[in-house]
Amino acid sequence: MFSGQEADEDSDLWGLLACLVYELYPEELMHAISRAYEDGLINPGMIDYQSFERALGRDKNEHIENLRKDFEQRSLDNIHDSMSWWACFNPEPEGPVPMDYHPASPMGMLSNKSQKRKRSKKKKRKMSKASKRKNRR
Repeated sequence: MFSGQEADEDSDLWGLLACLVYELYPEELMHAISRAYEDGLINPGMIDYQSFERALGRDKNEHIENLRKDFEQRSLDNIHDSMSWWACFNPEPEGPVPMDYHPASPMGMLSNKSQKRKRSKKKKRKMSKASKRKNRR
């Protein structure tokens, strides 16, 4: 493992493998991990060497327990609970829709001031185009 022959040099394979080794506690593979960093196989942007050092500084059982908790949180045993936060499963509030509601806008709501600014900018562009056309004649 981490010999450099498993994939191309610029492949993310080694970074992904390093992440998996990190999650399972890197104690037994640290010599291979450090050699892979020296050879430039692992992209430090994916996982840095200091993460491995911190993991080794913690208790092995504590590290494995954290992995177990993370796994339980990401588990899809109850798909409904896992997806319940999605917007499509949360009904929209009932009642009148505000006048300045614009679903296409990023915030969903535009203030009156921003609406006026938009209209003003649009008017200015229109006037500018008209004067350019007039000046060309």
